[in-house]
Amino acid sequence: MGELVIKTIFHLFECFRSFICRQGFPNENGSSVN
Repeated sequence: MGELVIKTIFHLFECFRSFICRQGFPNENGSSVN
């Protein structure tokens, strides 16, 4: 059960990161975020 929760949280984090990148954060526009 705990492993499933961790996988779900990790998946949501990946989706969130992809969503932010697609929103036009200065990640692909020249200056990097991290």
